[in-house]
Amino acid sequence: MKDMAGALTPGQPIYVMFYAAAIIFFCFFYTALVFNSRETADNLKKSGAFIPGIRPGDHTAKFTSLLIIVVVTMDFMSQVQNYMMSQQYESLLKKANFKTTL
Repeated sequence: MKDMAGALTPGQPIYVMFYAAAIIFFCFFYTALVFNSRETADNLKKSGAFIPGIRPGDHTAKFTSLLIIVVVTMDFMSQVQNYMMSQQYESLLKKANFKTTL
């Protein structure tokens, strides 16, 4: 038991492999439980977004991993645009000599 406990301490190769496997397993498990590909495909269709070369709706839902990438990319781009917009407002306030509370 002492040898097993020593092998499972942080930093040991067995610990790192077990930790990485647990992360991968729970990522797939969480995605399987939470992610609804049909709902996401319908939301993309309603918002006018689509995956080039794939018809909106049920055909989009069949490409679940691709759909996850598209949704994450769209969310990332939205966050980047919001950040850029906030930087523009901050620079405008500095030029106008207003104090920012950000």
